Amino acid sequence: MSNGALALAVPVALVILVAACGGASAPPATSPSPFDPAASGTPSAGASTNSSTSPSIDPEAIAHAAGPTDVVLRVTETGGFVPIEYGMARVPLFTLYGDGRVIVVPDAAAKAEAGAFELPTVRETRLSEPEIQAVLRYALTDGGMGLAKARYDAMVMDLPTTLIELDVAGASKTVEVGGLAAEPQPGPDAPALKALAGMVAQLRAIATSGAYEPGRTMAILAETEPGQAGARSPWPWASLDPSDFAQPGDADPLPFPKRLLTEAEAEALPLDTATSGAVVNVDGPDGRTYQVVLRPALPEEIAAG
Repeated sequence: MSNGALALAVPVALVILVAACGGASAPPATSPSPFDPAASGTPSAGASTNSSTSPSIDPEAIAHAAGPTDVVLRVTETGGFVPIEYGMARVPLFTLYGDGRVIVVPDAAAKAEAGAFELPTVRETRLSEPEIQAVLRYALTDGGMGLAKARYDAMVMDLPTTLIELDVAGASKTVEVGGLAAEPQPGPDAPALKALAGMVAQLRAIATSGAYEPGRTMAILAETEPGQAGARSPWPWASLDPSDFAQPGDADPLPFPKRLLTEAEAEALPLDTATSGAVVNVDGPDGRTYQVVLRPALPEEIAAG
């Protein structure tokens, strides 16, 4: 990737892109929009390729993997002082896949109202290649990823950690930020942290075209304390044991065993609907008690089977 690509100005306000993605009309521009392929130097929306990387019609284009399960840009929130079911239910706040699909949690994290647990809202849209290029340039420049350090520690304990992953040719990196906030504490890292926080907010504000409905369910499992209060149900799967839930890898930011359920396995759970997001407490076949949280499966999880 050339220096020209990094130097190309991209506005902080992604609402221009958002409006294009969501079908809303943007306010009249007095100068060419950087999201216009002619202005940004990105390939035309009609460009296509059968290769595993994006088209490189323009030498300034940022090369990236183009597959439907290739994660190009992702924002994940982990940790923090929250009930365990909140952590279990987490999905990445924002993911841009190589084919332009965006899956985003546009509002705050999973919340409880009147004691009822709810999954976070998950929505999606699809970006054209010029729009992908605009997002990537924004992330590298105004978003601060181009110059960000690998890690920024939180000054206060029990705050969540934001993990930002970018995978493009020549600039792949991961940035870990403790307690990311729109108004960071004063210090030498404050400008970088402010840029990263602004980027995360803008990415989550991208207009979406509908709810994310993958058609498959991921079950997250966690052992609970013996004698924990609350109703429990019998273990729902005759052919599954707790050991059949895959342990997270070292690089997985969400540290809970999980399993992609078949339709029959999802229907076996004692829920009104297998995707309701309710917490289920069950007695395991090993004499232990477990909590199960269901969430929509991500494209790469479905592909891995």
